[in-house]
Amino acid sequence: MCESDARRLVRTILLALVAALPACGKKEPRREEPNQAEPSLNLERMVGGAQNYFETNFDFPTTSSDWTPPSTACDGAQRRAHRAAEWKRTPAWDALNFDDPSFGSGFFYFSYRYTTNGGRKFVVEARADLDCDGKYSLFRRTARADEGQFRDTDLEITDPLE
Repeated sequence: MCESDARRLVRTILLALVAALPACGKKEPRREEPNQAEPSLNLERMVGGAQNYFETNFDFPTTSSDWTPPSTACDGAQRRAHRAAEWKRTPAWDALNFDDPSFGSGFFYFSYRYTTNGGRKFVVEARADLDCDGKYSLFRRTARADEGQFRDTDLEITDPLE
């Protein structure tokens, strides 16, 4: 196992542990409540899918996606969860082997996007208006092909509680 694979594995395990911490010793949160782990874990899944694609095709998927779903999880000023049925498969999501951002719960709050410049670099993003005030939280990961090697960045977070 190379160092970057070990780092990715440790990061994934840590993210899963952080996601589980709120449930330890406390009442289980309602499924309707947003969870900051949702975008972090889903972006990690997307980056992993892109890395698998890269290792097979020596490039990243070349088709970008729009925000999926395109709407916020707000109904006016009231927050509501997206339903798993709102998730629409696209060629980009299929190439990344990414579907159902709800982890099987049937509910999720963030919209997701994959953008690329033709296969040598990509950005995966998650956004949500968690308090329905018209301002978005943004979670982002970037990766590029550098001399035949997969290089990715750490998670960037802007306004995580918006």
